[in-house]
Amino acid sequence: MTIRRLTLGAYLCLAFLSAAAQNKPHPYTGTVWTNRASRTVYVDTTIQHAATDTSLAQILTMLVLDKQLTAYSTIDRRFSTRLTKDQVLEKISAHADDADQLEDPVTGSIPTRVVRHDYNYDNIRAYRLLEEWRYKVDEGKIDIQIVGVAPVQRIYGDDGNYRGSVAMYWLKYEDVKDIITQFNTRYPKDNWYQPIWKSYCNGDRVTFTNGNLQSGTTSRTIIMLDTIDYYSGRKLMSADDTLLPQTLIERAGSGAIPVYDTADRSYPTPLKKTAIDAATYVQPDTMELDTESATRRFKVRKGEFKYEWVTNYQIEQQVMFNTATGSISIQLISVLLKRDNYDDRGYFTGRKKMFSFQYSDIQPIINRYTMQHPFCNLPLELWRGYFTEKE
Repeated sequence: MTIRRLTLGAYLCLAFLSAAAQNKPHPYTGTVWTNRASRTVYVDTTIQHAATDTSLAQILTMLVLDKQLTAYSTIDRRFSTRLTKDQVLEKISAHADDADQLEDPVTGSIPTRVVRHDYNYDNIRAYRLLEEWRYKVDEGKIDIQIVGVAPVQRIYGDDGNYRGSVAMYWLKYEDVKDIITQFNTRYPKDNWYQPIWKSYCNGDRVTFTNGNLQSGTTSRTIIMLDTIDYYSGRKLMSADDTLLPQTLIERAGSGAIPVYDTADRSYPTPLKKTAIDAATYVQPDTMELDTESATRRFKVRKGEFKYEWVTNYQIEQQVMFNTATGSISIQLISVLLKRDNYDDRGYFTGRKKMFSFQYSDIQPIINRYTMQHPFCNLPLELWRGYFTEKE
């Protein structure tokens, strides 16, 4: 009787643990990564302005000098040190560009004449943005808020040669957003938000309008070597470990997750298993000559597909920019796998697109794989990639 009770108790414990494991929250549930970063965007210098036009940098600086805006030192990114009017004037003060000596015909003295020039706001060709980033890993969504703006001026030496660029001062974005809106209304061709929008499109042709809400689809490529860490050269995985592309492709081949053609971003119909087999089929481009018929024919040799060849992940993302609030959101949509191609002699011949996954379909797989292989972390590589492009 005791043994039977112990057996029943053990069975109930196992059943409870099994149910608990199934209901256990996802390891990435609620995970949020944050960062504060600054980056530089460049204004369009091809726009022709009238001589009476006032640049945004000049408007902001004049308001700072008039004490309508508070400027902060760029010594840090926390708005910890306010600048005085004299400190701001120092940055734009007139300077002696030339000096000569002329003899006074009446007194015979030779005074030195200093020729001074006003500050040239055309030297400000860029702005530095301070941004707060939040990455909700389990949702595949990144929210960005612009919190600071700094005009960046070009510095020239006494010889007229360009020496570099430096941020002049920080302004809180909350303090200047209405001023920027007024500037954009007055100079619609010189919309200040346009270069910001372009900087998030990664070179893709995504239309910009003068409305408050901008949206578009763009892509970025992540290079993730699953077998070695290319930052330190150390080996990350043992020989019997399963690589991430193998996990994804095998799940797709079994029908557990759908795959789609890379040419269509609307994802109308999933591809069949034959398309997956074709993408992982190895057929070297070799030909041989039939001496009897004097015709060329392909010599097909089926080889083993190596998952180490899949190192490139093209991430498609939906970007939305609310210019009224200075907020940007990035939603991951899909992941496109690219494989390395090699000829029959083993020479690398380029990369080829294989197929796409909708990110919502594979996100649980990626997160679970990352927990098992923390050094082969696709979300982390994506996150890291955003900031290697920033300053």
